[in-house]
Amino acid sequence: MAAVSCCWAAGKERPRAAVRWMRKTSSADSAALGALPAAAVVRAIAGAAERWCDADFPPRVRATAAIERRLGYTTPVVDYALDRLFGAITAGALRAAIVDELGSLDALDGFVERAGRPPAWARGAGAVTIVSSDTTIGVAIAPLLFALCAKCAVTVKDRSDD
Repeated sequence: MAAVSCCWAAGKERPRAAVRWMRKTSSADSAALGALPAAAVVRAIAGAAERWCDADFPPRVRATAAIERRLGYTTPVVDYALDRLFGAITAGALRAAIVDELGSLDALDGFVERAGRPPAWARGAGAVTIVSSDTTIGVAIAPLLFALCAKCAVTVKDRSDD
């Protein structure tokens, strides 16, 4: 399967015919994610976020230019937004948020013992669709990341997508 650019939707001049046939899910489906330990998914997401913190990372350079064209923001504004967005995505922050909600990161992999309560397991929805604002930089990133951590296939669409 050919990879789809992570920033293809950021340009204003999207050819509608191409948008209709392009796969809009994450490159990893829920079956592939389900086979990975949750800790590995968290580490992979954190590693990707770290790469996106580098202003010279080629996908970020392309995304920055596309965001500037689409939204009319200046480079410093886009760089600041991307730095703030991706700088906060660390393995520790993801793990802490999941543990706060589920009690354990391991609950995404199978049953875990809980003090004074029956063992529990958290299963993702399998497939998630996020309808996102097309004017706010990175607004879909947080729900996308947590859906991926829960081993779900993810589709992100702008409100204006056909």
